[in-house]
Amino acid sequence: HCCPEKMLMTVSRLLRKVPQVHVPRRCMAESTATQVLSVMERSKALLESRISGTFTTSFSSHPSEDPRNASLTDPSSKETPIPLYGTAMMPYVLDADGCPNFGLRSTEKHAINITVTPSSSLLVYSLLPAKQNPSIVPAPKIILYGDTLKIEDEAERSKSRDLFLRVHPGSEPFLDEFDFYKLHSKTITYFFSGEQHLYTPDDFKRVKVDPIAK
Repeated sequence: HCCPEKMLMTVSRLLRKVPQVHVPRRCMAESTATQVLSVMERSKALLESRISGTFTTSFSSHPSEDPRNASLTDPSSKETPIPLYGTAMMPYVLDADGCPNFGLRSTEKHAINITVTPSSSLLVYSLLPAKQNPSIVPAPKIILYGDTLKIEDEAERSKSRDLFLRVHPGSEPFLDEFDFYKLHSKTITYFFSGEQHLYTPDDFKRVKVDPIAK
């Protein structure tokens, strides 16, 4: 049997005969740069890779602003309106402008809330195992805050409907019952590694679509 020392010497001699390839530092840097997404690109990729999120709408409890609550308070009351919130998991699609679109029945609480005030938000977490609570796991997440408005233009509504059906084919049996809504973002916040990154809609729109996420 060959002793370990002789084997090591043989391997060393063989390695010395292998031609060394020199890679310029500039090429190495460019190669590394092309493989890493910027923080903004990662945030947009997160939004594009998911198809549902936590949708929140709000309304005021003051009867003068919300007739549903007229029985709760004296209409002559001067008390400060109390904001109330409705939250639920909501399937969404992204339109050509990168804005989330939703399908809602007119009787759903979110649709009713939007008629009172369009202020709303969409919270999207990265994909996690089903048993893990995303609210307590330090995973990336993105929050879009703005106004959700009903899509009134028939051509735009048709595009939103077709897109929604393509992404959520299971909705076909009741799709014609939906009105379609668009979240017009005012601020976009991305949370990652304990840091908070704030973007404007214009900044976000300029980011190229991530081909893997799409």
